[in-house]
This record gives sequence, structure tokens and C-alpha cells, in this order.
Amino acid sequence: MKKIISLTIIAAMVFVTMAACASQPSGSGSTEIHNNATPAASTDRMQERVEFEFYSGVGGVLEEGLVEVVDAYNASQDQYTCKIVSFSSYEEVFKGFQAASAAKQPPALVMGGFGADVKKHAADVTQFANEYPDFTWDDYIDAHVMQCMEGERMVGLPLWGGGYQMFYHKQKVAELGLDPAVIFADWDAVREMAMNVTEKDANGNVAFWGFSQLWHSPLLHTWAMANGGRILSADEKTATVNTSEWVEVWELIREMIHEDETMNLYHGGQGWEAWYKTLDDVLEGRALACIGSSGDLPYMDFNIVDVYMPPKMKGQPFYSEPIACNVAIIPSSAPIEQQRAAFDFYVFYSSPENGAKISISLGIVPVNKKSKSTPEYAEFLKEHPERLVLFQLNEQGQKPFLDDPTNGKIMSILYRAYDQILIEGIPAQKALDEANADIQRELDLL
Repeated sequence: MKKIISLTIIAAMVFVTMAACASQPSGSGSTEIHNNATPAASTDRMQERVEFEFYSGVGGVLEEGLVEVVDAYNASQDQYTCKIVSFSSYEEVFKGFQAASAAKQPPALVMGGFGADVKKHAADVTQFANEYPDFTWDDYIDAHVMQCMEGERMVGLPLWGGGYQMFYHKQKVAELGLDPAVIFADWDAVREMAMNVTEKDANGNVAFWGFSQLWHSPLLHTWAMANGGRILSADEKTATVNTSEWVEVWELIREMIHEDETMNLYHGGQGWEAWYKTLDDVLEGRALACIGSSGDLPYMDFNIVDVYMPPKMKGQPFYSEPIACNVAIIPSSAPIEQQRAAFDFYVFYSSPENGAKISISLGIVPVNKKSKSTPEYAEFLKEHPERLVLFQLNEQGQKPFLDDPTNGKIMSILYRAYDQILIEGIPAQKALDEANADIQRELDLL
């Protein structure tokens, strides 16, 4: 079973992995959708239905689930009609949005990436949120809300979240008498465990790895940022990717691969071949643990594996990774009544009950914190405890790095450093010093 994933830095990665999650829905299968929120001014606007378009960049079962929600919304009230317009990718969504805007017929809701080129088109949705007396952003996952803020303006709408977690071979852990809470407490503990459990054959070749490392470039900055690192200074004029917070994470990983020889690393190959080889190391009993994404949950056999929080650096109170969530905007160029209609749909979509149902059927993390407390979702988490780790990750998450002032050059530089450290074995300080200098040159050219 292999999945095809399309990656554009972090946010797009989450979109695809969530789509993969959706390929094997679980739970009750109920399609009942609730709408408990009503805008304060709705009775003053009882008139002909306002139709608005929702530009979507998801496909497969995830799109089918979204269509189901939209159909339920349209049937739940007689004021607004949401119409989905589907595109093959976020890039195509944005191109379609630009073309529609040029024709002065913009959609009222646009799903996709959330860089500066997108945010500049977004309306501040605070004005619409204030029309719902029971609506508060305090009910939503903080990391998701932070991603959608620009100063005091709320310019995005969080749709769902994802993240990374630890997968481990539970039979092997039990046979060795290991405690996941101890061996995965932090990266130092993982390193000690890997040194103890890695096995070599008579020829000195590794027969069983303590850890199989995921070759996935965004991990370079998400793990460093989880350790307190920054990519740029607060004024965005100085590169800061060679600080101790960066170096200690990536030097430890380099040493495990190239000096300890207790961490396996697949790289290269066709498409996402290396990714699935990493997962298969654990599934097929060649490694004790690996890191995977939320989109890998349907791929993993939980008769063989279990999940745990990803490792933090020693001394951190908890793991706090920058979390990317799928986001939509309401374009400021859309007619005001269509903007209001789009937000009304969002209130419906993200209510606790609907968020729970959508999460159960599509495998995504609901953005509304109250979804976890609904009876249906609470029961689901008891039956599928592996999903709770993902929820906890999103609750602890931080705002990701999204606005690259160099138009993507920073990330390209970081990805090169990532391969130098993990594949070539270049010391992290050296690779990151070079990366920092390269990023600084790009910043100085702005």
C-alpha cells in the first residue's frame, strides 16, 4: 500500500497527509451534521439565498467528505448556498482565484497555502465573528488561530491540523522490557535506547536498528524551532539558523547516523520511496522506532505498532512543534454578503459536533477544541487512542515559519544543509554556519 504525496513546504504537506488519512475513514459512519450557531443578525437578512463559491484544492475521499459537509450546510438553512469549485492543487486554486479576481468575480472562500501572497487578499474575519454571540476563537486550537493572525487581524480560517509522531514496534518494546515513556522521553533517551538495542550480524552489518530516520526536509526547521530556535530575528533582517538551538538538534541526529551507526536513513529513490521504506523498517521488524506523519496513520498496522509523542530535546517541558494546519481565506474583494455567507459556513463547519464527525470520518484534527469533548469523539478516541497523540501535538503547537521574504530561497538553503548533515555527515555547526551566511546574503539583497 503506497500513497502519493505532493509537498510544498509544511502547509501543503499537511494537506496531502490529511488527504491520505481520509482514504480509510473509520468510526460510526454517521452523516448527520449539526448547526448550533446562528448569527445575531440572521433574522434581519431573510431574503433570496446568497450563493457563494468555495475554491477547494483537495481531492479523493477528502473532497467527498467536504462535499458532504457543504450539502448538509446548504440543507440546514435557507439563507446561503455554498458551491464547491474543485482544483487539483493549492497552486491551481490560487491561479484560479487570480483569474476570477481579474474578471471581478472572486470566490468568497479560498482554501490553500497561507504565505504573504495569499494573505494580502484576505479580509479580516473579526467583523463577521462578532455577529455570532456564542462564537469565540478561544474555543479553537491556539496554534491554528496563531497561524491565521496578522497583528490584531484574523485573516485566515483554520480548517484542520496534522503533525508528526513516533511509531514504535510494540512487540519488540515489550520483549526488551522497555517503557515508551522512558525511551522516548527526549532525544538523549532515544540515543541511549538505540545504542542498547541496535544489533549487528557476524559481518558487522546492522541487522536491527534502534531508529529509522525520516528523510524529510521540513523536519530541519520544525525540530529546531521546537527547541527554541528561530529562522530570522524578530525584525526579519538577520539570519539565525546557526544558533545552539539548531546545532544541538542536528548534531545529535548526525552523530546517531554517522558515528553511533544506530540510526538508519533512506534517501533518494522514486517519489516517496524513502519515506515508506522508513515506515516499513518498523512495520517489518527492522527498527524499533521511526518518525512518521499524521497521514501515515492509515498505513500503519496498529496490531504491530503503537504511537508516542515525538522526542523533544532534554530539558524541554514538552514537545512544541510548529504545527501547519490547512487554512482558508475570505477574499476582501468578494461582495460583502458573500463574505458573510462564507463565514457562516465556517461556523457551521467548525462547530464542535461537526468538527468531531468530520475528524472521525476523514482522519483530520478538528480545529475546535470542544470537539474532543463531544460524546461521539470521546468514544472514538477510546477506540482509537493513536489519534490522541496527534490532538495533543496540535494543542501544544506553535506558529510555523510561513512568510519567506526571499521567495523560497531560505527553505532551499535549509534543505541543502539538511542533506549535508544527514547524508554527507558534515558537522551541523559547519553546515548551518554556511546556511546562515547564505541566508544572510539573500536578506541583504532585499
